[in-house]
Amino acid sequence: MFAVDNEAAPMQKENIVLIANSNTTLDWLEDILHDVCPTVQCISFIYADEALEMIQHEFKHMPTCIFLDADLKRLSGTRCLQTLRENRALDACFIGVLSSMMPSVVADTYLRMGANAAFQQPLTTSEGKEIFSSLLHRHPNIECATLKNAHTIEHTPTLVTHGHK
Repeated sequence: MFAVDNEAAPMQKENIVLIANSNTTLDWLEDILHDVCPTVQCISFIYADEALEMIQHEFKHMPTCIFLDADLKRLSGTRCLQTLRENRALDACFIGVLSSMMPSVVADTYLRMGANAAFQQPLTTSEGKEIFSSLLHRHPNIECATLKNAHTIEHTPTLVTHGHK
């Protein structure tokens, strides 16, 4: 015989929004994020304008993190980032920008615009797990698996981070 505590608050999953220009990329990023942080709920969009509409008008709880591809359909990554940072309800939201190419001068531009991280899209699943583990393990509300060498990934040339004010 055992007892069940019905009064315990259910564990709320943290929402992570993904915005990228292909279903293949979105599925891959979701798989990586679920491997690294099984408790997160990923909400994916191909079109940035639809993502912004949903975030601003339909979400009951603001996302904990948003990862957006710099090369988006129907709206540029810079415009999407600017619109997200104009929304005061997203001040505490971690926003990462990724791209197939992310020279440091471009990464610096995204950081100045309010991104918390700007990085080159991972080339392999293992690299993706290291990058996302490194980024998300610092968030107090997200439980992530600890990966070997995840703490060193912030020193790679493809990942540039800073804290959004």
